[in-house]
Amino acid sequence: MSTLYQVPKVIYNGNGKQTSFDFSFPAKSTTEVEVWVYLAATGFEDAIRLNEDFIFSEAPTENNGGTIVYPAKDGVPVLGENDKICIMRKSKLGNDYIFSNQTRL
Repeated sequence: MSTLYQVPKVIYNGNGKQTSFDFSFPAKSTTEVEVWVYLAATGFEDAIRLNEDFIFSEAPTENNGGTIVYPAKDGVPVLGENDKICIMRKSKLGNDYIFSNQTRL
């Protein structure tokens, strides 16, 4: 079974300064990486948009993780001490491989 079908994630607590967040799990493309933010002051918890809310300073590959930058825009405050950010790989049901011979493996 491929490790690309597990749903790895990493969660960071904000500290009021950090804007760069590493993750070690591989991904086939940047669109497979999903980032969620929880803002304690407003209770906002939602997925944030690639290239608008966060960007990659190091894109993931099928063998390595990467690094995101949040916030990606000026004027957006960094995550405070009670805020959290979660980086995960989207998961899908299925298989990337089609077997033409359906005999027992």
